Amino acid sequence: MAGYTSAGAACTQCALGSFKSFSGPQACTICPRNTSSSGMGSTDVTACKCNAGLTGPDGGDQCVPCYRGSYKDVLGDSACRPCPSNSSTEAGSAKLVDCRCSRGFSGADGALCVPCSAGSYKNATGNSSCLACAAGTYTSETASFECTHCPTQAISWPGSVVLTDCMCNQGYSGPDGGLCEACAQGTFKGFLGNSSCIECPHGSTSEEGSDKVTDCECSAGYTGATGRECDACQPGKYKLDKGNAVCADCAVGTFKKFSGPGACSKCPSGSSSPASSNASTACTCQPGFAGVAGRPPCTACAVGKFQSGSGLCVMCNTTSCRIGQYRESCLEVARSSDAICENCTAVENAFFTSDGGISDNCTWQCANGFQQNCRTNACEICKAGEFYQRIREAGRPTWVSSCETCPAGAECDGSEVVVCRDAFYLAREDIKILRNNTEYIQESQECRQCPEGMNMYTRIYIYVYVYMQRRYNDPSE
Repeated sequence: MAGYTSAGAACTQCALGSFKSFSGPQACTICPRNTSSSGMGSTDVTACKCNAGLTGPDGGDQCVPCYRGSYKDVLGDSACRPCPSNSSTEAGSAKLVDCRCSRGFSGADGALCVPCSAGSYKNATGNSSCLACAAGTYTSETASFECTHCPTQAISWPGSVVLTDCMCNQGYSGPDGGLCEACAQGTFKGFLGNSSCIECPHGSTSEEGSDKVTDCECSAGYTGATGRECDACQPGKYKLDKGNAVCADCAVGTFKKFSGPGACSKCPSGSSSPASSNASTACTCQPGFAGVAGRPPCTACAVGKFQSGSGLCVMCNTTSCRIGQYRESCLEVARSSDAICENCTAVENAFFTSDGGISDNCTWQCANGFQQNCRTNACEICKAGEFYQRIREAGRPTWVSSCETCPAGAECDGSEVVVCRDAFYLAREDIKILRNNTEYIQESQECRQCPEGMNMYTRIYIYVYVYMQRRYNDPSE
């Protein structure tokens, strides 16, 4: 029987989505693609109708999806129905709730969609609510899916609806909804709107685009608190940078004769002034320079003269200093002090015997009990077992000495005295020696064997004789 199929002895109706138009045990035929039957036991292909979301003739395979913005929620060859106004669907939609409100409209899925009011927007499809335009944007249209930005450096309240709701930011000025320009240097504006920028307090300035009075800092040449009126720097004081620093005194050698901005001027060459000077007349000739009445133009003192503050260059002192000192030379120009006496370089265990003229060249000799070492030039005492060996350059009267090992047959206590042992006598004589191409006289001392018949008492006589001979040759001994 048509509409049935057998599975053994019993016959069963064709299932949904199938049909059979003839009798027999054969299986039911599946409906064409995208179609289905509405009941069981269908006997003809025309019972196969287009599924929901598709439309086309019954019994065929020509079912096509509903176009965007439409839907079909039943089987059959009926046309797709359009979505409610201002909503849309994807192609092939099968339900009314597939119709969702478009951008700029709001409402439940499948229901009435109402436009977003001016000052609000919705930039996605669906059932979400319209949002107020953010601060700095506006829209005067309904059903907007985006808001328009305010002009540069302008701001508006959330939900603004017209261009003139855009107000210039702090630090900028201009008409509502128009071009906003930065407040000029030296002005500020601390609120929104179209009002003009305000001048900074007296003596202060600000950067371009300043938005508060505390942006106003004292200008160069002025001092005071930030955001307040500033006082001009007085003559003799200066301030080169803006800010709340105090005015500084003009440095020594400079002056400033006016108040307010400006740097201190240098005194003319060769002159100077006290700190905080407020007139060019404060500049007077420096020590070492001279001018009429001590004022510029100032000329450097010549060699051999000095000026220490009297106003005129005078001759340097050239008289000799006392023994052990030398007078400073006066050979430079612009000298500011007289040539004074300086102490000669001291030698330990010695005393000076003359002044040094104009150089550190005082003569000296070793103190009593000390002898000059000709190698080191130091005044020293020789140790036991040594004696002072005296030597001088030929043609010069001054003797120098060095510590030498005691001669054979003698005893030495570190002084210049050589004591010969028993049966020896002291022989002293000046001999000439040559060192580095220079001739020297050396006082030679040696102990010699006593001649036959002389004894230790004779040695004492010889020693006294030699000592007296030395005193005769050198009275300073």
